Amino acid sequence: MESCQEKKDEDLLEIPLKSIMEKENLKYLAVGHEANKILSSIEAAAKRCFRLDSQNFYFSVTSYLLKKLPLKNQLLKSIQVLHPVARKEPVNKTIGVVKRLTKMLSRCVQQEEMDKILDEWRIYVSDEEIKEEWSVEKQPDEDVLQWKNIDAYWGNVLCLNDINIGKKRYYHLSKIVKAALCLSHGQAPVERGFSINKRMMSDRARMAQTTIVGLRLIKDSVKKENVSETVITKDMIHFYREAHSKYKAELLENESKEKKLDNVKKVPECVRKTTQDDLHSLKYNVDSAHKLIDEGSKHLEAALKRKSFADVAAAQALITAGNKKLKTS
Repeated sequence: MESCQEKKDEDLLEIPLKSIMEKENLKYLAVGHEANKILSSIEAAAKRCFRLDSQNFYFSVTSYLLKKLPLKNQLLKSIQVLHPVARKEPVNKTIGVVKRLTKMLSRCVQQEEMDKILDEWRIYVSDEEIKEEWSVEKQPDEDVLQWKNIDAYWGNVLCLNDINIGKKRYYHLSKIVKAALCLSHGQAPVERGFSINKRMMSDRARMAQTTIVGLRLIKDSVKKENVSETVITKDMIHFYREAHSKYKAELLENESKEKKLDNVKKVPECVRKTTQDDLHSLKYNVDSAHKLIDEGSKHLEAALKRKSFADVAAAQALITAGNKKLKTS
């Protein structure tokens, strides 16, 4: 259509679709080579009727897609910056998109990480260690290049290390990339996963979480790979035979670890109880000793006034007993 020329992005959504389709010549309506061959053998009226129906069908489908598809979603538009081809764009053009994407995914990063993410993006754009074969592959016997999966591409990029600081080169940028690539394309895969789990757990409701995860990994691997081409080796048979014994050994090891943790938790409680009892006993002994000393001092003072040597000796015994109790406490 001439009215669609030199228009892109959101400008295409503003085109008055109905009026344009009414103006278009039905003769140029694309219905496919095989359909055109059949149309050439029928009457003009029937041919026009078919083309009108086709035009109405195209209009209905296009209207529905324009209404339902998230064509104005800013998050989806911003995620396009993660495509490998964006590295060829000027950095001052893509840096703003990365900043906007980071703000939209702010729950995945700290506020102070924003500048570090942008700095890592500038390094990523000009990183010479990123290889072209990570993103594209040449088809055999063809000159056409095909894009590889974007998650495989970013998996290679995020594995690059920074020799100077001894950690991942794109540590902060990886948080945004992983969060963006984890977004589901729709509800169908999620619902399908729930259905698989439900069927898998029927009559086996007591399975542990690790067992469920293991079964799902096996199921997904079998579905992805061609099982009929798997080579059965001696090592595989050996691992299969030892699987149950290793599983039992792991259960015993986990049980032993849990018992040790329980014992560690109980020890502080016993120690705390013993310490409190000791403190109470010590306080009682000290108070008793002070009372004996005070009482002996009073008896000694009274005996001296009365000049009673027998009372002096008794008072002296009380004071001696109090001091002895203080020393042993």
